[in-house]
Parts: sequence; C-alpha cells; structure tokens
Amino acid sequence: MRKILILIFISGLSFTAFSQKNIYKITGNGISKPSYLFGTFHILCKEDFSMSRSFLDKISETEQLALELDMDDPQLMMKTYKGMVMQGDSTMKMLLSPEKYQFVAKTMKDSMQINLRSVEKVKPYMVYAMVMPKLLTCDVLSIENELVKVFSNQKKETVGLEEVADQLAVFDLIPYKDQANELAEGLEDLPLARKELRESVELYKLGNYEEILKLSSKKEGVMVKYESELLTNRNKNWIPKIIKMASEKPTFFAVGAGHLVGNEGLISLLKQKGYEVELIKQFAD
Repeated sequence: MRKILILIFISGLSFTAFSQKNIYKITGNGISKPSYLFGTFHILCKEDFSMSRSFLDKISETEQLALELDMDDPQLMMKTYKGMVMQGDSTMKMLLSPEKYQFVAKTMKDSMQINLRSVEKVKPYMVYAMVMPKLLTCDVLSIENELVKVFSNQKKETVGLEEVADQLAVFDLIPYKDQANELAEGLEDLPLARKELRESVELYKLGNYEEILKLSSKKEGVMVKYESELLTNRNKNWIPKIIKMASEKPTFFAVGAGHLVGNEGLISLLKQKGYEVELIKQFAD
C-alpha cells in the first residue's frame, strides 16, 4: 500500500502539499505570454506552508488558475461523493475476509478515529486518502484551496483539466478486492507507513520530484498494471487542454508532481510539441 499511496499523492487527489522549489515557465509555439506549471503533493502540515513573494508575483502575471479539478464548481462536493462510491453492490465487508475486516475496522477506529462502517461503499483507494492525513500528527491543509483563494481575491477564474467523474473512474479499473487487500496490508505497519510518508514529503519540499517517482516505482501488487491509468493516460489527455488554455491566456497550472516528470510527464510531452519549458529556481525565499 505504501507505494500506491505515494503514487496517489503525486497523481492527484484531495489533500495537497506545497513546494516552491520547482516551478516551470511555458513559452514558445506562438504563446504570447508565459504560463506556469508546478507540481503538488497531496498532504502537508500547515506549519510547512507559505507562499513566497516571488511565487505570488508569478501568480499575478497569469489570468486564470487551472487545477486537476475545477474547485470553483458549486457541484464539486456532490460529484466527488458520487464518484467515490463503488459500483454495484460491493461493500468493504464483502471484499475482505472476516478477520481482515475486523482488523481494518479496529485499526482505523483506534488509530485514526474513522468508522469503517461509514465508508463501507467507498472505493478502498479513496479510503487511503482519508487515512493518510491521520498518519501526520498535525493539521493538514489543501494548497489547492489556498490557490483558489488567491485567484478569487484577484478576481480571476479557476478551471479544471478533467471532470471528477473521469478522475475517480480510474479506480473502477482496479479490482476493488485488490484495493481492499492492499488497504489491509498497509495498515499492518503504521510506523513504517508514517516514516515513508514523511520521507516523501521531505523530498517534495526539496523539489525532488524524480526521487518521489522513483520511490513510488518500486512497485508492489496490482499497481504494476495501473500506473498508466493514474498518470500517463491522464497526462496525454491534459496536453491539448493545457496548450489551448496557455494559448488563449496566461495560466497557472497546478497538478500532482508525478504528472510533471518522466518520459511521459507533462514537461516532456510539452517539449515534444515544440514548447519551451524552463525551470525557475528563485522561489525558495
């Protein structure tokens, strides 16, 4: 489970961490004004969060914010709840053996104050996203929400690169039973899960996206088959939208850090289309 939770956090779900180390400027191919691209990691303590002056200056140069999802959508919460539910009559109790079910229920209640009965119909990998913030002994925040506030205060629009239904439908491709068993396996060693999560967050704060991806690529279990659904295919779907948005107006793109790097990451795909993607390093102030 630990490898998949890292992959999920860098591919885009609910809680988002913050690094100002790696921000990329997109130019070329007829773009009149630069757009910017930076990666998020989906969990961070509040005390680790800040926006530098130079970071805010780059935001002020753009005219809209593009996230994975349109956080301004008034129907977002309802759509998210709908997309988190398993299809058919599947429940967590049906997916796990009685022994594993009791273990998961007890661990989640004792260690995380989460009642398993309340998420019986939720896709198990979505339960990961609920569990992981509990591994950090701090208050967490969503940088996506913070960015939306900044752009809203500047009277600028927020848009999305994909629909909630499309994002969460990825987890219908992965057998629910496999998801549930990986959840149970991951809960068996919480101290190690906490350690690896902290290591991943520290790598992210250093701007070392490649190392995070390497950590997640030490693949285990069912995720060997589904990494392309979580990252690669979504990247390819986003590229035409990113190009169109950047061509129409300067845009600040903020997506999971795992989408940026690698041979089929957004940076590489944009360069293949003839765009210049330049790393900007002055954001550590």
